[in-house]
Amino acid sequence: MNLVAGLMVVQRMTAIMLVLAGVVGCLILPGYRGVVEHTLANSRDIDRQFRAFGGAVVLFEAHRHRLPDKEELGKILPVGAYGRYQVELGTDATICGQESPEGRQLQRSAYVLWTWRGEWAECFAPRTGITTVVTREDGQTVLRSIIADQMTFGAITLACFAFAIRLWNPGSWREVQV
Repeated sequence: MNLVAGLMVVQRMTAIMLVLAGVVGCLILPGYRGVVEHTLANSRDIDRQFRAFGGAVVLFEAHRHRLPDKEELGKILPVGAYGRYQVELGTDATICGQESPEGRQLQRSAYVLWTWRGEWAECFAPRTGITTVVTREDGQTVLRSIIADQMTFGAITLACFAFAIRLWNPGSWREVQV
């Protein structure tokens, strides 16, 4: 195989990869809003649970001068404090991670409430109110807005298809000469 044929194969393979990237973009775009809204709803549920548990723990600590054990925690929680996530009380904040500024601040807390979200832990310090839970749209999107993200992803998707066409058939677009 000569050099020109080899370059043509590379060009066509690149075009195929761009088409695949465009197809993935077409699949992601329609559901993106729903995914972000679902994540935000779960975050708000976790935040609500943290605040209910946190209030109970702070009151217990103020009256008993110690933290509740697991059995006591179950007894002091207000009605409706339970949700879909199992909230734990811990004195080791290393589970909160140090990827975010909030996670680093939580390392200094005497105790934290935390829950496993499926891929990572969310944490809350009842005394200070510091939390790793993001409950606003601008914290869950790349460009701080669902619409801005969708427009950008759409433009990238269109660019992938346009470049794929250009690479597949380089003579198909008339060259503009200046």
